Amino acid sequence: LRPTSLMLLPLRFRDRLIGSMAFLSVVPGEGYDEGDIAMAEDLARRVATCLENANLYHQARAAVRIRDDFLSIASHELKTPLTPLKLQAQGLRRALLMNSPAAVDPAKIARMLETSDRQINRLSRLIDDLLDISRISSGKLKLNFESFN
Repeated sequence: LRPTSLMLLPLRFRDRLIGSMAFLSVVPGEGYDEGDIAMAEDLARRVATCLENANLYHQARAAVRIRDDFLSIASHELKTPLTPLKLQAQGLRRALLMNSPAAVDPAKIARMLETSDRQINRLSRLIDDLLDISRISSGKLKLNFESFN
């Protein structure tokens, strides 16, 4: 190009250098005046803002993708204990509706209730874990320190 004048401007956003922008003139004997410099500085500010906005947009999309992945896994984990719990409740209801002594065997009902209780406890632990994660990320998790041997 054989430039005769060069203007190199930093692209800054919030006191951070994120790049640079160059203007070249190839017209012999013609440099940049005050108006050219002011326009170039304004353009550099706008370009830096656009680049930073694009970066923030990509970071936000990545965060949303991570959140969606987490919610998908959490939903699956929460549904896992619900399925046998629902089956136990349906079986118990069916046994009670049949109203026959064989169907309402106390030992069978006790086993069904034990299974349901285990699933409820598992579900409760999963929810507590999710709440702990939420408290940790929001900085609201309280730690109780104790001495022990």
